[in-house]
Amino acid sequence: MSKQPGSEPSPSEIWQEAARTFFSDSHPLFHSLGMRPLAVKKEGVSVSCLPDDSFRAGKNDQYLHSGVLTIILDSVFGIAVFARLQDLRPIATINLKMEYIKPLTANALIKCTANCYAVRGNIGHVRGEISDAQSNQILATATAAFMIGTLGPSFNPETTGK
Repeated sequence: MSKQPGSEPSPSEIWQEAARTFFSDSHPLFHSLGMRPLAVKKEGVSVSCLPDDSFRAGKNDQYLHSGVLTIILDSVFGIAVFARLQDLRPIATINLKMEYIKPLTANALIKCTANCYAVRGNIGHVRGEISDAQSNQILATATAAFMIGTLGPSFNPETTGK
């Protein structure tokens, strides 16, 4: 985080660092997806990804399995909910609707953007897309709903002791 001496990090910098930790190479799945946060703000999240060849649809196929797009969007959507709430309460995906537009080519750098555009009660509503980072062509779009405050594990280091 870049900051002036004696100044506190901005909320955006704090959440960017939290996402960087969440997507760290210490997690085998995120390591293989090459996920790197570009921006994490209350208004939205963007992440670059460079999935490795283990996700190829077939041994000699030039495309990656479409499930990779689902994993990426679901993960980035979760970060968007945390960023909107400015809280690491447990959450769970309760609905995810994907629209696959174009297959993901192996070795392609992609960008995923997500926005938690509404929170009503204990449900967060998210939308986003994945695009090719070079051509900006959309590969997939999605909408989702997340239950907030589930009985699942907390991500807050103050309550987990990590």
